[in-house]
Amino acid sequence: MAVKEGYDVLRLIEHGQVCYISSEYVAGKPLAVWLKYHPRLPKEQLLGWILCMARQLEMLHKCKNHPCCRYVNPYSMIISEEGGLYLADMQAGSNEDLLRLMRRKSIREHFLPPEEPYYRKASVALDAYGLGRTIQYLLAMSEPDPPLGRRETAKLQKLISRCLKLSSGKPIQSISEIRKYIPVYQETQKRAIQKGRKILVAAALLTALGALGRWGISGIRDGDARALAAGEEAGEGSGENVNEAETSGEIKADGDKEKDRKETEKERIRLALAYFLEIGDYQKVQETLEPVLQTSRTAEELSAVAEAFLSPDTFAEEETETTQKDTETFWEAWKHHLEQLEELASEGGWNEEEEVAFWRCLIRGYQLSDEDEAAKEVIRLGESCLEQDVLEEAAEQEVRADMAGAYERTGEEETAAEWYARLLEQTEEKEERKEYFAKAAALYEQCGKTDLALELCAQGIKEFSQERALQIQHIRLLCQDPSVDRGICAQTIREYLSRDNTLADSEEFQKLQKEYGIKVEGEEVWVGE
Repeated sequence: MAVKEGYDVLRLIEHGQVCYISSEYVAGKPLAVWLKYHPRLPKEQLLGWILCMARQLEMLHKCKNHPCCRYVNPYSMIISEEGGLYLADMQAGSNEDLLRLMRRKSIREHFLPPEEPYYRKASVALDAYGLGRTIQYLLAMSEPDPPLGRRETAKLQKLISRCLKLSSGKPIQSISEIRKYIPVYQETQKRAIQKGRKILVAAALLTALGALGRWGISGIRDGDARALAAGEEAGEGSGENVNEAETSGEIKADGDKEKDRKETEKERIRLALAYFLEIGDYQKVQETLEPVLQTSRTAEELSAVAEAFLSPDTFAEEETETTQKDTETFWEAWKHHLEQLEELASEGGWNEEEEVAFWRCLIRGYQLSDEDEAAKEVIRLGESCLEQDVLEEAAEQEVRADMAGAYERTGEEETAAEWYARLLEQTEEKEERKEYFAKAAALYEQCGKTDLALELCAQGIKEFSQERALQIQHIRLLCQDPSVDRGICAQTIREYLSRDNTLADSEEFQKLQKEYGIKVEGEEVWVGE
């Protein structure tokens, strides 16, 4: 296909709950072509594009007669010269070349599900499938700078998995269902400084590793020379004594070689742990361990764990399906793999801080699984990490957040809520605080602790006055409690509406109106009347 200088794209205009659609010409290239020449892009731009893809589809589906895009792939998305992302207008005659390209088998088989091999049907679920495949393609063909973090990667894995799961019995009804999985870019100066320090530490370890290898070679040679010199002096030319000295020197040299080899292995594993935990560069983990894979089982197992993070499809929601004809499931095999790494780490002569680093890697490994048993392992390992009292503040917060999520997955709502509430005492990051307020309040509500849920909602809104999710949650908690005066409910709603003039038009608020009989006329609000 000859790449043109511009394309007709959809121009979507949102007005309240309705969207209007028109077409306009923009100078630019299809995303697939753009990535070929610009694989390295800022992480902020990558996450912004993913959000824009979802948002554009969501708006399109809200247009009159609820049309679907049908053609969702890296060729139907146009990147303008200014870096904006648009959906190509596939009804425009000027895009006929694009249409022919997308109908090729090589394109269809990558961006359509096997059961729908042709671009014939149109549905929200198929648009979502194409979105998932397009995001996969974007992540595979790009090099975000800085790299995606662990939480961002995990969120995107869940997003892709949800998009591609057409046969789950719960096909996606709205793109808004997956918006929550799209990470929000946040790079504070503090994080940038910390990341720079971690990279410098990794570089220093690499330098030390190279120095270690050079020292080992020269040390062995010096040992041989000293042994031979000692033999000559003691034997005064005696062939027997010289032979004994040579044998002694060889044994010592072999011992030095073995000692140096083991130390080299440990240095490489330490460096790999730093890449794994502090930088999240799993490719570097494998590259660092590759030279010692044949001699170190610990390196082999750790490299395999890193490989799992490089293959997000491997740990989709289908992970619990049987992978062999016998009774061994994918989960049992993965659990055995992680148990082997834990056993090797415990027997490897590592200090407390290093053993905790292994446990943190194992926690991340177990988090790839949705099994209840995996969540229990996260809790067990998290408790072990916290007992050692060697974690830095950021690492401790990460472990506590992992444990809170694990308690949530095992159905221990009150315990999970307590852990999230405790995290609010530690973290200062705004997005994390918003998340913890919302989760703790929702979990306290689930276990019947409505008073604590209301208290956390109120605290969260006081800190984040424009946070709609907390406002909706607070309104619902107040309205569903018959002991709360309806006047207080109305006053609270009135206050939130005055802060956000789009709240009344939101789908969430309109659901509350129907459920609790909320009426709004101008500045007046009534509840249940």
